Amino acid sequence: MKKRPSPLVQKSRHNRQPASRLLTLLARPLWTGTLLAIITAIVYWPAVGFDYVNYDDTGFVATNPHVLGGLTWENVRWAFGTGMDGNWIPLTWLSYMLDVDWSGPTATGLHLTNILLHSANTVMVFLLFRQLTGMHWPSAVLAGLFGLHPLHVESVAWVAERKDVLSTLFWSLTIWMYARYTQKATAGSRHWSNAYFPALIFFVLGLMCKPMVITLPFVLLLLDYWPLRRIEPGDILAHRAKLSRLLCEKIPFFMLAAIVSALTFFTQLHCQAVFSLTSRPVSARIANALVAYAGYLAKAFWPVDLANPYSLPEHWPLGQVLAAAALLTGLSVLAVWLARKRPYGLAGWLWFLGTMFPVIGLVQVGPQSMADRYTYVPLLGVFWIVVWAGADFIACWQLPKMVVAFAGLLVLGACAVQTRAQLEYWRDGESLFRHAIALTRNNYSAYCGLGNALFNKQQLDEAVFYDLKFLELKPGSELGLTNLSEALTRLEAAKAITRHPSSARQTAAAYAYAYNTLGRGLAMNGKLADAIPHFQKALFYAPDDVIIHVNLAHALALQGRTEEAIGQCEQVLRRSPRSPQAYNVLGLALLKQGRLDEAVAHLREALQYQPDNTEAHFNLGQALARLGQRDEAIAHFKEALRLKPNYRDAQEQLKKLEGLPQ
Repeated sequence: MKKRPSPLVQKSRHNRQPASRLLTLLARPLWTGTLLAIITAIVYWPAVGFDYVNYDDTGFVATNPHVLGGLTWENVRWAFGTGMDGNWIPLTWLSYMLDVDWSGPTATGLHLTNILLHSANTVMVFLLFRQLTGMHWPSAVLAGLFGLHPLHVESVAWVAERKDVLSTLFWSLTIWMYARYTQKATAGSRHWSNAYFPALIFFVLGLMCKPMVITLPFVLLLLDYWPLRRIEPGDILAHRAKLSRLLCEKIPFFMLAAIVSALTFFTQLHCQAVFSLTSRPVSARIANALVAYAGYLAKAFWPVDLANPYSLPEHWPLGQVLAAAALLTGLSVLAVWLARKRPYGLAGWLWFLGTMFPVIGLVQVGPQSMADRYTYVPLLGVFWIVVWAGADFIACWQLPKMVVAFAGLLVLGACAVQTRAQLEYWRDGESLFRHAIALTRNNYSAYCGLGNALFNKQQLDEAVFYDLKFLELKPGSELGLTNLSEALTRLEAAKAITRHPSSARQTAAAYAYAYNTLGRGLAMNGKLADAIPHFQKALFYAPDDVIIHVNLAHALALQGRTEEAIGQCEQVLRRSPRSPQAYNVLGLALLKQGRLDEAVAHLREALQYQPDNTEAHFNLGQALARLGQRDEAIAHFKEALRLKPNYRDAQEQLKKLEGLPQ
């Protein structure tokens, strides 16, 4: 007689039934994809209430008359003809116009579209990798990491990065159709073109959203290696005909990529978005690329301290560069070594390196060392390696399903929590740039952005403060001078510049400092007539400030108002008899009047108190040359060049004198 199960066992089986049903449902692609889309949308939903940030959003949408005008034939022509922002992205512009047509000019509708596109991309990643590999749960986890990873907040929450989420949708559709084409081609079907040409069309549409899609032909070759297995590592040399065929079928993709690459490069050159080799040498670019690759990997596994923008240092420490190079070399060697047993490792690693290559900084566009948005597609390669390696580990050690499920939910849950936290920094420009300043050093872009954000909020005292911080790092910047001038114009006679004024004296000193900074910047750019009134305003708030008097005198002397300059210098020397700056400007004014002996005397006085005064050496050289004292003049020009090697005026004067007979 068969033994009847105990009630306890029956109850346990009954309790497991709902979980079993849930797993059965989730094993179906429709339900898994739906759940991924819903969770992703819920995590990002707060962004629907966010405003534009004053960092490309303003120029892209908020004040762009073509976008705000909606989808008209005139605006469509503009979208296909413009190279604004240094990129040709007509489909991205058209998507903005459609959003404005249905939701108006506020940021709400544009944020919602970004969220929906990102959710759709998450589903596509799941379906795509499931189709390519035949593995359901690893594909679901990979898609979950893609949808919920904090590094992708920038691409989704930033209206101006619509090009990321939109281009990736066409990226996925291209690979989807390419996979169908390979199936038909392998089966010998005569209808392979029904999938090949749609793949090519989706690729073109992706290129029209963001030029970074140019790496997709390279990715298709990687997929031929694994998981499509159209070519094995040994076939590359042994079966060149097979490799040639795979390359030939991608010639249209590579040709289109080359055309868009050239178009983008020349557009960015025209917009002056590309750093020259003089301003950013090759060695610095390579060093930054190595550090950036390592930085992206670090943030992929520990996504904290995420900022926009990341400041670009003049030089990275040598030890940091060497450590990054060693890490990348070691991981590359490991991927090749494991290629036969773990082909996904090499495929994923090359996916990451290759798709990141156009934006790694070898062609430096913009003042950032790295950017979270650049990881939107490249991180799929890293996730691919991690998830498939995890699946192998689970299979090898036969870990309990509940343990595996709990670990997966824990990782995805942590990503979701961190993404929500990171999302809050994109609420508006002030939040974004305050966060960047807190995490980075000497970040002049963040100071400029915060100054603008505060100006727009009418917080003028703080706006001036951060405009000044920007000009400290970028002296003479036209943008910084314009921002500071506008803020001071609104602020004048309204309220204190200092963030926490304690007295009228402190307030006056702050005004004086701000106007003096503005005057110096204008003078550096040769705008002397504009600079002089600002120096005079600075003196109104600080009439005894020696430096401001000297700056005013210098501007007056350079403009030819030598008597006024001499008067300012004499005032300074009565208060500060040992001011080398005053003696230098006085000597310059006398030099312009032709009073050479007096000029020489005062310039020597300046050098007595400040031997390394470059301008005094130059001015003295000019005076001595006009007096016929050639050798001594040459000596002072050479000293000026020693102190300032790129002093062009000194170089020209020295060439003239050295070319004259003794």
